Amino acid sequence: MTGEHEASTPKKFDVEAIWHKGQRVLRTSLTTALTVLPLIPQVVQIVQGQWPSATGLTAVAVQAVAINAALTAIIALPTVNRWLTPLGLGSVPRKAAKEAAAAKSQELQPALFAPSTTDYRNDQGSPGSED
Repeated sequence: MTGEHEASTPKKFDVEAIWHKGQRVLRTSLTTALTVLPLIPQVVQIVQGQWPSATGLTAVAVQAVAINAALTAIIALPTVNRWLTPLGLGSVPRKAAKEAAAAKSQELQPALFAPSTTDYRNDQGSPGSED
């Protein structure tokens, strides 16, 4: 029997929805394409029998993981993200980036979260009341 003070394992994780799913797909496609391009000659050599297949496939797999990890880290850099955004491959869609850039003050920036409908003033008591 567990007491109220003991932590329990959650049955369902409450996570936020993923923003800009399309942008994530585009960026993953870009890194995958850039990963595969330099490996094509090695795969052709393996198919032609110029490399032992087991050794060759292992080497190609290790190179693919290393290249993809490096490219993913590179496109996460803010400078690279700014360069990719006008091309439609940034972390946010081009339209959302334009809207954010057009806003001149913080108050004009697009809202990140829906406004709360909870009024906490009633819970705290009115100003000047002595409870």
